[in-house]
Amino acid sequence: MKNGYNRFNHNDKTRLTPRQKQKIMRKISMILGSIAIVLIILLSVKETALNSKAADTYNKYYTSIEVKPGDTVADYYRIYGERYENSAKFYEEVSMINDIDVECIRAGMYVIIPYRC
Repeated sequence: MKNGYNRFNHNDKTRLTPRQKQKIMRKISMILGSIAIVLIILLSVKETALNSKAADTYNKYYTSIEVKPGDTVADYYRIYGERYENSAKFYEEVSMINDIDVECIRAGMYVIIPYRC
């Protein structure tokens, strides 16, 4: 008998020693840690796959256009922006590429317009 525990006492079959409890908790911690690591790896692989798939879906090209009287960026969006998520993304890119506010384009200007194929 050690520390008041008698392994042959059949009345206390369900009791675990502190050492047994510690072993079980260590195993549970290892299992939960392994599951967490696997989930993190799976999520990062999925995210990477989604990002690469989205990036590879379309090739981006550029064209230079002389703005005609009455033309707006909305007109160019209808012609060239069909594969953009929305018009705001298209306008933002046109503004960034040309370093102008899209509201400020005037007839006679040349603007670079992105498009995807």
